[in-house]
Amino acid sequence: MLQTTTIWSESMELTDELKNLLIETSKQLKGSAHRLFQARTVKALSSGGASLAERELGWNPKTVRKAHELRNEVVGGSEQT
Repeated sequence: MLQTTTIWSESMELTDELKNLLIETSKQLKGSAHRLFQARTVKALSSGGASLAERELGWNPKTVRKAHELRNEVVGGSEQT
């Protein structure tokens, strides 16, 4: 089953191939690089990204939430993508 989400104002399918890429990349990273990757991924997934990451990628909800909060603190809202 494919999930569709909005990224950069375009519809994108979260295919099995893309899910595997995101999961494997996340597993290979450690520490702050891991948290930053997850936070950027959630942001790129747009509205509902945290829930989608938790459900489809198996990412821990607390880690996803913490990563997103830490990214906002470190960046201070100055990074606009």
